[in-house]
Amino acid sequence: MKKEELEKLVQEAKQKYKSIGSAPCPALNNEQISFNKHGLRHLLFKRGLPRPQSEQLRRLMLVQHAPYILKSGKLLEYRENIESATIGRFWAITGHNQDTKITVIVRQIGNGKKHFFSPLD
Repeated sequence: MKKEELEKLVQEAKQKYKSIGSAPCPALNNEQISFNKHGLRHLLFKRGLPRPQSEQLRRLMLVQHAPYILKSGKLLEYRENIESATIGRFWAITGHNQDTKITVIVRQIGNGKKHFFSPLD
């Protein structure tokens, strides 16, 4: 794929991502899960380094299913990670969209709002 084509797809996916805003998650007491800059950055980067193009595209394409999975999925797993006195909490919400099983990771740092972090298939 040409660099210009990838950039166009990434820009379109970013616009769609930003338009989501938030989605309710019954598996997490109907809390609104925000789709903010942290989740968008995680789609494109890992530990500050750009993800491979194919992985960026795969993740960006899965994002369109995330609101549906949050609204209809089940809690699969919960984890806590403590780094430098800050608690990171992670929930895995799983569900099916058509014939594909998709897991959406929700993250919360400290007492902040829960936000979309990553889609997995």
